[in-house]
Amino acid sequence: MNKPLRLPGLLFLVPLLGVPGGSGLLAQDAVRPRDAAIRTRVQDANPELLRARMQATAIRVPPDSARVVRPVLREGVNLLEVPIVTIVTGTEALALKLSVDPNPGLTCNRRGCAGVVRVGVVDTLRPLERIPLPSEMQVEMYGPDSVAPSTVVFTATRTLSPVRVQSRTQEATLKIQPIGLPTVDVELPVRALKLSMTVASQTIDAWGLEKTKVHIAPVQGLDADDTVEVRLQGAGLRIDPSLVKVTAFSGATAEVRSRSVDTATVSAFGPAYVQSAQEPVRAVVPWSFILFTLIGGLIGAFFRERFFGADGTARSAVTRVLASALMGALLAVGTAVGINLTTLPLPTGIASEAIGMVEAGVLAAIAVGLMSAHNKPPVPRDTGAPRPDHQPA
Repeated sequence: MNKPLRLPGLLFLVPLLGVPGGSGLLAQDAVRPRDAAIRTRVQDANPELLRARMQATAIRVPPDSARVVRPVLREGVNLLEVPIVTIVTGTEALALKLSVDPNPGLTCNRRGCAGVVRVGVVDTLRPLERIPLPSEMQVEMYGPDSVAPSTVVFTATRTLSPVRVQSRTQEATLKIQPIGLPTVDVELPVRALKLSMTVASQTIDAWGLEKTKVHIAPVQGLDADDTVEVRLQGAGLRIDPSLVKVTAFSGATAEVRSRSVDTATVSAFGPAYVQSAQEPVRAVVPWSFILFTLIGGLIGAFFRERFFGADGTARSAVTRVLASALMGALLAVGTAVGINLTTLPLPTGIASEAIGMVEAGVLAAIAVGLMSAHNKPPVPRDTGAPRPDHQPA
């Protein structure tokens, strides 16, 4: 006699086959992606849903023009608050604001920005009182790369729940939506890492005659084991070195010279998670240096012509002095701007002008000597012919 088939022994197959009503692994996995999509997408506003949950007689949602996030100082704490709804029950009316405590803000590093904020609701007329809500208020949050937890439940006002927020960039907008109400965008403050740069002198002589130093300060808030590479650049500027490294404890220094007469900007760029810095540098015509070299050239040329000059007319002497003075000044300026004619270093300030004056004088004196030697009349050659005053009688 055949035994009856025992169906309970086959019930273990129901979850695996995905039969409706089953609660096995496949059924759960099929639901999870859908639930995740629901949690991350924007929900439609439905005040009637909130009214039913709150067992309220009326629900009033403020217009878009009134739903603006504003900073509020309460008990010494800077908060961000925005009106979201007024709930009217048989016994009371609650004008609720969404309250966010963003302090101390998100901190950034190489991996992005992260921090803990606190979210809750307060009554507009009694912001410092803890008032029970008619029913639980569920709030969903999303927007940055990670929000945990993504859903919080409020049972009373002035109860702030901690929420950890992570963002890959320095722009963190937390989207908060009480179930049934419109979404509120709250811009969270970010303690971004910033480069700090100072210039020793913002006005220098052009054409490389003068240099100044830029200093990159240590990056406050940087991880102790992190090193930031900073690129320094500026149009019309020579920066050496153009790539420096800074940490949370040590800065860096570079040297800046100007190639032309202009106002340039020294820019410092780091990784994407560090804000850049800029400082202006104004390059001016080195009139004082040019004047000193001209004076030095005139003195050197005159001294050489006066005491060691060749015979000639006064006009030719003056011409040689002026031409040699100008040549000496030009050579001195050229030496300073980078033409390596001499190994004499030129410091900055009045010392460079004094050295330029001496160098121009020496070069002008040399120029006078060369010009005098070139313009000296040739000596007649002795051919052996008798001179006129020695002719025979």
